[in-house]
Amino acid sequence: MDRKMEHPELILSPRNDGGWNQLQVLTPCDNGQQLIWQAELTGSERNILLAAEIDGRNFVVADQAGHVFFGNLDTQQCRKVFTLPVHGIWGACFLDQERQEFWYSATLAKEGATDAHGIQEEVDKLMGWSLPDWQPIADIELPSYIDHRTIVRRTDGCFLYYHSMDGEHGFYRCSPDSGAIELHTLPSHPIPDIHRKERVMAFSPRLGLALLPAMDRITIDAGGARLGYGMQLIDLNSFDILWSDTVRYLAQQASGCNKAEFNCLLKHARGEEVNTGALEDALEELTESLKRVHFCDNEVAFWLGWGDTLQKITLDASGKHAITQRSALYKLQPEPAHFGNQTNPLNHEAYHLFGYNLKQLPDGSLLTIYFGIDQVDLTHGTPCPAPDGSDDEWQQLPCRSLPEPELILTEQQAQAFTNAGKLTIDVNYFALPDELLDGARQLASAMQDIPANAKGQRLELLFCDRDGGEWNERQFVSRTIEVPGVAEQLATAVRLFNAFPDAGFLRSGDSQPALSDTVLALAGHSVDHLPLLAEYFNVIDGEHCAFFHMEHTLPLIEERYGQPGSSTYEPYRQFIQSLPWPFNGEE
Repeated sequence: MDRKMEHPELILSPRNDGGWNQLQVLTPCDNGQQLIWQAELTGSERNILLAAEIDGRNFVVADQAGHVFFGNLDTQQCRKVFTLPVHGIWGACFLDQERQEFWYSATLAKEGATDAHGIQEEVDKLMGWSLPDWQPIADIELPSYIDHRTIVRRTDGCFLYYHSMDGEHGFYRCSPDSGAIELHTLPSHPIPDIHRKERVMAFSPRLGLALLPAMDRITIDAGGARLGYGMQLIDLNSFDILWSDTVRYLAQQASGCNKAEFNCLLKHARGEEVNTGALEDALEELTESLKRVHFCDNEVAFWLGWGDTLQKITLDASGKHAITQRSALYKLQPEPAHFGNQTNPLNHEAYHLFGYNLKQLPDGSLLTIYFGIDQVDLTHGTPCPAPDGSDDEWQQLPCRSLPEPELILTEQQAQAFTNAGKLTIDVNYFALPDELLDGARQLASAMQDIPANAKGQRLELLFCDRDGGEWNERQFVSRTIEVPGVAEQLATAVRLFNAFPDAGFLRSGDSQPALSDTVLALAGHSVDHLPLLAEYFNVIDGEHCAFFHMEHTLPLIEERYGQPGSSTYEPYRQFIQSLPWPFNGEE
């Protein structure tokens, strides 16, 4: 039977509940997403960059650490093809379905090369493979410090990267056939040095166009109180600037700038002399007031997203693609009732791969990201007053916040994909303190042989009693921490965990280090545990798993023990001094 007839729509959705990443193959349904099958992506823990079908039967998955997997939807199998020696965290992948090619662009360790200090040397590369046979077709060395996240492929097959350095900017053009690389500079101000440049630029290979902020075009409105945000349209074939124009005027509150920064930009726009450093800082804040930009798929137009405000700009379909129409400024107004019983459109999306781009749906609504993922009804705009008191046309659009789709499992799947992957500790009866203490002792004992008790790199706890009750780690430790002897056993478990050489790789949940809930309970129990917890924070992977403890544990410790003059302040001070980045708050 043809797969597309049997499964008219499949979604490749990565997921991480502790340990290695999982790839779930799902199909949408009215109340969520039904799991068809899933595979463990062995060795993959970092963010997934790509999970996509190649040809309707085969698929490819790749993560930030260079792990690349190839799978078949018919046989329901997935295998690792190779692992690239990626350094850093900002690699990028590109799947060209038309040419049946896979490309990976990243900073890699230079094989067998170290500098005078013994530090591994690095090289930036673009590598390509034909599909589905995975034969290498290119291995191109790129210029150093290239921004891999800005990669785009033109219709002629050449790859482009946005590049800015030393006050200049433009595009590197890389030929995949010859490996030749050329830099085409633009005669305009580079994008300020913001963290995620790719979020304020957009590319349309179909139209051969790119949109970038134009920070040398800072204008002032007729009233003299608002700054103009400029954009420039670039021809990706000739690298000409087709136009540079103000797309919106922003009052100080909407600009992302504080008053001093806003006034600095006003002076700069008037031609007055300002401090260079202050100007660059202000330009960075102004640039980031634009949260997202996206070319329309089937129109010669683009969307701009400014926090809770949207704007659509339509271009002439020929020539220099001049601006022909500017929409009203659309303010998002939460109105969940407006959408009635409509199903969640995210049921058709890989939730954890949904990026910052806007996406227009067939029903005329738009998916966008503000604080979460919102659905906006573009067909029901109603006029509303301008928030900044200007004469600009504003309309209010109903929107609703969309939850992550519910994962629908069969009873057999629920057992196979949940409890089987956990470290189960049997407690006779939850109601008896002695039995709870025994459960804590079992946990400490299990930490003496972590390789035998962890499930790969997943160390998720499940406590069960004879009456069929089940407690997760948080429930167990929060309900038993005051039982005599339990805190001491939990502390022993953490101490043994800290001594395990690979403790930093173990997870108990999505981006949550193992024993996180146990550490949180000990933090609230006694100041005497702080030296032990300091050891823990120096062991776990703070680069990728800091959020839970920075959101919960550290604020609790500060509130309980961090009051100057209290008897607990000195242990607290010593605890803070012993913390590594990012827990110590230093840059």
